[in-house]
Amino acid sequence: MINRFYYAVMTLGITSSVLFACSGGDDDGAKRDREDNGSVQYRGNSSEATVNGANSKELGQNALDAMAYSKDADNAQGMVPVSQTGTARINLALHAESSNGECGGSVEVAHVGTDYSEKFHNYCIKNDDGEVRINGILRTTIDITAKLSTVSFVALTVTTGGKEIVLNGSQETDLNSGRVTIRWDVTHEGKSYRIVDYAVMGDDFSGYTVTDGRLFHEIYGSVTVSAQSPVTYFDCANGKPMHGKLIYSGAAGSTGSVEFLNCQQYQVCVGNSTMCDEYTWQ
Repeated sequence: MINRFYYAVMTLGITSSVLFACSGGDDDGAKRDREDNGSVQYRGNSSEATVNGANSKELGQNALDAMAYSKDADNAQGMVPVSQTGTARINLALHAESSNGECGGSVEVAHVGTDYSEKFHNYCIKNDDGEVRINGILRTTIDITAKLSTVSFVALTVTTGGKEIVLNGSQETDLNSGRVTIRWDVTHEGKSYRIVDYAVMGDDFSGYTVTDGRLFHEIYGSVTVSAQSPVTYFDCANGKPMHGKLIYSGAAGSTGSVEFLNCQQYQVCVGNSTMCDEYTWQ
């Protein structure tokens, strides 16, 4: 999966994933999925995974990736409070010049009450690594009574440096607790992943927790992920966790864990923690 997955807060008041550590793009099958269906659906193994020494490291990294998606989504929404996004989007709709990307493309914005829709047409923004192109549809609904914000992605495609990721699904934010729950189908480098009911709470200093989130790997199948101890990020310049431990379970009682020892090293274990290996972040 993706080892570095950052969020950029755009002037629209939305979040989009923009940087990738890996290279490559969709295979022809993934592109046909988008053309035929208008969205990307998980097409991998839906059975429970058997956690073992051959896959525990990758599953552990994927479990962390899914937590990072939710964590960064929460932080990004905090930078542009959800309670203010309605005004931001109305202003965007009223000012035609704001609908053009800073390096090309456009976005169509529509709203009815607290429901907002944005359709991106090769919309372009810039970051330190170059241009980021966005296509697809993003819808936001704010339930004032329930204090719940729901962002839906319809084949939202983000491309930078010749690399592409496609998101389909939803992201819910509880405006009272700050809990972010993601349900995404993700296609990256021709591989398909699914993240279901991944509810993350916390902050960089006290740490983030997740309980019974489900992660689907195209080849291995699904595991259930929980935080045995909160995952903290507050003092790592490389963006990696400093402390914390995630455990994941699969078929026939098989289990694994990934423990973050410091900003540079982490430990992956299988079963009852007697089979462990230490690794250094690349």
